[in-house]
Amino acid sequence: MKAFMMAAAVVAGIAANAANAAPLPEAKPDDVGFSQQGLARLDDFFAREIAAKRVPGAVVAIARDGKLVQYKAYGQLDPTKGTPMLLDAVFALASMTKPMAAVAGLTLMEQGRLALQAKLADYYPAFAEMKVGVPQADGSLKLDAQVSPIYIHDLYRHTSGLMYGGRPDSSSPVARQYPEGTAPAIEGDTQAFIDRITKLPLAHQPATAFEYGFSIDVLGARSSCAAISQ
Repeated sequence: MKAFMMAAAVVAGIAANAANAAPLPEAKPDDVGFSQQGLARLDDFFAREIAAKRVPGAVVAIARDGKLVQYKAYGQLDPTKGTPMLLDAVFALASMTKPMAAVAGLTLMEQGRLALQAKLADYYPAFAEMKVGVPQADGSLKLDAQVSPIYIHDLYRHTSGLMYGGRPDSSSPVARQYPEGTAPAIEGDTQAFIDRITKLPLAHQPATAFEYGFSIDVLGARSSCAAISQ
């Protein structure tokens, strides 16, 4: 978790300086294998999207081999006030941190430090003790033992059995036990997050069903700990 907060701080720092300097050395598109005509299609695309009011604006940066070939702001930062989009605009990433965590985990996998087939409990033993919540007809919850353990690859696939709470479309007694939103995962205390999440029931037997939830947050916790301990 701390690694992600540090990454966010770096991103914010880059954004703060973007108005004064490009974040990378610049190069002509042709020099690094880009088509000028292809890049021009981006201008047409965003012009259409903004005119159709599907997006208010965007900031696009394209680089290859550490060289920046396009860095441009489109549309408006605040359509209500008519504020133009700025190169140093800061955007909320939300679930876009999930691919970042996945790339970090796969990088560790390539280094032989986080195997896809490793048991999650090898790193956080409390996950082995989690029970699977099975809703009963009377509204109660039966707790079953895991038939198969949670593997690291289950975190990538959202098949760990972990879920998010606070969903308006879910009245499951399992979902009601999960915290609303992602607050436990962004409080900055990895062990406290693990301790809290492992006291909850799993929504499904591991590897049996897709359930969008805290899987990638747990992967990010493990990846950040592995990176720090290098």
